[in-house]
Amino acid sequence: MPLSKQRFARPPTPPDTDTTLRRSERFYKRKDIPLDLSDAFDWLRDDSSAVKIGDKCYTFENHPGLVYLPNYLNEHDQKRMIKLSLRDIPAPPNRNSLDAHYKIPIEGLWHHYAASTKTDVAVPRAATEPPREMPSYYAPSGERPLINNQPSTFEALKQIAREHNPEIPPSPTVKPLNGERAMYKLRWTNIGHYYHWGLKQYDFSVRDPQTAGPIAIPQPVAQVCKGAVEAIPWQRTCVAEAAEEWKKGYKPDAGIINYYNLNDTLMAHVDRSEVTSSLPLVSISLGHSAVFLIGDDERESKSPPTPIVLRSGDVVVMSGPTRRSYHGVPRILERSLPPHLQNEQEDDEWEPFARYLSTARINVNVRQTGLSDQQIAELVSV
Repeated sequence: MPLSKQRFARPPTPPDTDTTLRRSERFYKRKDIPLDLSDAFDWLRDDSSAVKIGDKCYTFENHPGLVYLPNYLNEHDQKRMIKLSLRDIPAPPNRNSLDAHYKIPIEGLWHHYAASTKTDVAVPRAATEPPREMPSYYAPSGERPLINNQPSTFEALKQIAREHNPEIPPSPTVKPLNGERAMYKLRWTNIGHYYHWGLKQYDFSVRDPQTAGPIAIPQPVAQVCKGAVEAIPWQRTCVAEAAEEWKKGYKPDAGIINYYNLNDTLMAHVDRSEVTSSLPLVSISLGHSAVFLIGDDERESKSPPTPIVLRSGDVVVMSGPTRRSYHGVPRILERSLPPHLQNEQEDDEWEPFARYLSTARINVNVRQTGLSDQQIAELVSV
């Protein structure tokens, strides 16, 4: 093989990762060829590959319990949710991805980003805190292992609540950040019950310091998620019987807001941290469009996954058997920010949000842990 060919030849794919799902992920991640979305479901182009069960409401035969609500949030509600996700929510008592390494101003970061503050506002913790060892439950540095955590149980959560579960120690190499750099380094904000990334389980020992009780899902977010679940004509789905309870008693109490840069991806995974594995997970897309990829409950499945184009305002609800399906986001679509989220009207208030969204996508995903109020009270009081 000529040297030029050797230099750019792709290394062979390890057999254990050469699955239908991984091949689809790699296909949509590729930037060296034009993006081909012809096999992706796009309700604006052709909705014949899905089952339409209502006005702007689709299910998929191969994914029982998956419901897609395109354009569920109107332009006004999208902006409201974006403001909450960027300005209001990434502040105490909600923890975010920067907290382990930086001391963040009590008011959060957004004010400093919006004002284009040049001074450093996120200060490295390692500069003022004594060094700590890495907890044993964190994977060593190097290649990221495939996550295959076990389904959660009430007894396991009680054990976690009894123990001291430190976060990763602050990095001694991070540098101070001004508001703009800090916002673009923000990767997630936790809402509701705290999800411990090292344990891959909820840690109910983390409480709201003002109430000493559980941290609540912000009410506007909870209302949107409950409204989406209630709006679905569940009687026309294959999970109609179970859904009768969801419509009456769906109480979202945990969630994560993910912040993506345009080159970011989310590896296909399964959510196993909720005690009840069938309750709806509501996912809201904001900003740039993305390819959502969903397979079945086997990582090595030979069945082709389903790619879906998600736009700002779209909602995906995963429920029933689909809650145990592998899913991820292999591609953010460049130059797909809708005009209403750009600052075409030169609105001073919206300008910093449009500036942030010009290179970003936000995903709000909310779920119900499946615990009763009594069980939650017991965990919080441990």
